[in-house]
Amino acid sequence: MSVVALVLLTTCVYALIGEQVFAKIQVSLDEDEYPYFQENALDSSLTFNNFEESFYLLIQITIGQSWPIYLD
Repeated sequence: MSVVALVLLTTCVYALIGEQVFAKIQVSLDEDEYPYFQENALDSSLTFNNFEESFYLLIQITIGQSWPIYLD
């Protein structure tokens, strides 16, 4: 159980760091500029705008959910 707690604590720390560093970056989902985002129905919730979104994004990456979207 302590391993899970350590992973969650580490994810929380990185979510807070990501929020502080990347929160000011504006997401552009212009179809001409990034057509892949439109094809896969990605929206602006995949950002570090607040703690909940950044934590969810890091959990998705950690467990491997939607890896093809992030790698392409």
